[in-house]
Amino acid sequence: MRITVRLFAILREKAGVSEAVMELPAGASAAAAAREIGRRFPVVADLIPRAALAVNMEYAAPDHALADGDELALIPPVSGGADDDWLAIVADSIPIAEAIQFVSHETAGGIAIFLGTTRTETDASGRTLVALDYEAYQEMAVRQLGELARKARQQWPVTKLVVLHRIGRVAAGEPSVLVAVSTPHRAEAFAACRWLIDTLKTEATIWKKEIWSDGGATWV
Repeated sequence: MRITVRLFAILREKAGVSEAVMELPAGASAAAAAREIGRRFPVVADLIPRAALAVNMEYAAPDHALADGDELALIPPVSGGADDDWLAIVADSIPIAEAIQFVSHETAGGIAIFLGTTRTETDASGRTLVALDYEAYQEMAVRQLGELARKARQQWPVTKLVVLHRIGRVAAGEPSVLVAVSTPHRAEAFAACRWLIDTLKTEATIWKKEIWSDGGATWV
């Protein structure tokens, strides 16, 4: 089958092309096509795992089966920060392994990681929480993450840090936010990580809606 892959923002700039036509086996996944782009354009290979995937202008899961004539868009997350900060609002699953690798450094003796996940619960009427829908004012939220990173570095000797937050639907048991901090010693990593998640929850322009088992929804 033949598909068209479109690249945006930093992916387009680094690859030097805005789109590429690819021949793939029938039923190949969106993730497989994205990996092929990484092989074809090695300069963007390290960015591919962080990109959201959209098929025919709709966000899609990595295992989405492509069909002949589909358009696959690789969309870098809205992100910011210095070279030692990875700050992003992401539309797909949080890349936990990549985040740990990012904050790992030979000068850091401690890495603290916080994963916030959707917790199932039952309300007074007996409904069960099945998911959370997250919405963000993305550009403003990323700017806020950058300010949090700056303040954290003023208080602790942070080596590297990551703050990633999901948007869209996050099912029960899935991570919606990740904070990872590396510092020379563990006490500082624990303190910085806790401060970042606590402050993020009160200051960032990110909202959530509770999705209940009866189909009802409640904004929080």
